[in-house]
Amino acid sequence: MMDKLIKYLGFKFAFNWKNSDDYLNFQKIYINYLKYLANKNNWHIIKINKNLFEFSLFMMCNQKLFYFAINDVRFYQDDWFNKILIRTVNSENDYIGNKNYYCKLLDLVDMINMISNHVD
Repeated sequence: MMDKLIKYLGFKFAFNWKNSDDYLNFQKIYINYLKYLANKNNWHIIKINKNLFEFSLFMMCNQKLFYFAINDVRFYQDDWFNKILIRTVNSENDYIGNKNYYCKLLDLVDMINMISNHVD
């Protein structure tokens, strides 16, 4: 699954007023990858917010609720891979949460496990 995502490194998404087909395909692959990670690590995706050329989600990991978000892929090329925002939150409507952390997609599991062991 990661091999399908890696193909989007360096990809220039069409600048449009609505999500392009290439973005929708990318988003589907990315979310499916996160579902795979969740299943593999006994985490649970609670809520997915699909926005214009970006998305966020809430996921229960290690008995803590996390917020996960990527920047607009049109303006922040490859941040979806290199600079993912994650933080613990108090509810699935908490968009402010606790301390912000950033990590690479390949480091996401380790970062969530590290944050889970800290008290905010």
